[in-house]
Amino acid sequence: MNNPRATFLWVVGASSSLWYIYRAVIKQPPREEAVSPSQASQLAIDTQGNTKRLALYEKMSASLEENGLDATAVEKSQEAFSEAASPEWPGRWPKKYDLPFPSVRLTVIPLDTSQRTGSHKIASAGAAVSREIAAALAGYDTFANPRMRYHASLFYLSHPNDVRVDPFQPSSSKSTELAVPSDALLERELSAVTQLAASTSPITLEVSSVVFTSSGTLLLLFTDATRPAKDIAPLDLFRQQMRSIFPGAPAAQPSPIVHCTLLRLISPVATLPNPTIQKIAAICSEWTAKLRGTTFIVDRLWHVHESEFSTLEGLRETIMLRSDLK
Repeated sequence: MNNPRATFLWVVGASSSLWYIYRAVIKQPPREEAVSPSQASQLAIDTQGNTKRLALYEKMSASLEENGLDATAVEKSQEAFSEAASPEWPGRWPKKYDLPFPSVRLTVIPLDTSQRTGSHKIASAGAAVSREIAAALAGYDTFANPRMRYHASLFYLSHPNDVRVDPFQPSSSKSTELAVPSDALLERELSAVTQLAASTSPITLEVSSVVFTSSGTLLLLFTDATRPAKDIAPLDLFRQQMRSIFPGAPAAQPSPIVHCTLLRLISPVATLPNPTIQKIAAICSEWTAKLRGTTFIVDRLWHVHESEFSTLEGLRETIMLRSDLK
């Protein structure tokens, strides 16, 4: 097989500020006992993954109004950005990782791919809500992810906070040395992800909500609206299969949530005025009402070697799922 690094394209966009959220433990809320036949398929999906997602989304949505701004989380995000505005960008830009390339490797779902899949419409809405939130935060430093970089992280083979040289090895642990995988190992990683994608039918994601969390992050949240396979939502099945292929990958993963980071608050502030919080909540509620239930078809993935925080800047390979679209 040809070296995949020769065919990679330079691009942008991935997130790690929600790492602590991925570790959250939540209980499944009770469900109605009676279910109509038309709801049976969706219920099967819900009980396998979306119930947990929706319960966590509810907590994330209420976090800012109930708990206020998490100054520690905002400060952590701020540290990942340059001190001065970028000459090529109207504001501060994410820093390069202080790690040898390519220490950070992940597989993501790109959002703004085509009108045919429905992702173009959702990405357009995401950019609109991002502008409104930025206006509500006028006077504060924010970083709005460019629309072309919108994505939802699926699986980390190696994370900036948990670097793994060889995720195929079950005994792999957090690297204490600044080592990188060989070209042969990188090719093997790409080949494994490509083969799994080729056996996976397109996945349908549905917008659940728009939230601004207490960590100062604006998110577009999704559930899996695909007909379940093997009694499990296909997106969750894909993540499980990735874990089986890469048992030495970081323990903490994006599962169960499916999110696209639209904007971050990066000013060193301890709190936000209550009128600002209420304005942000109103914008999120309005856009949630507009977008909830909107779907798009995931027909491709990006496999990324990331070089800087939050942008997917680095090397990217586009990987197509099994061609079930007609």
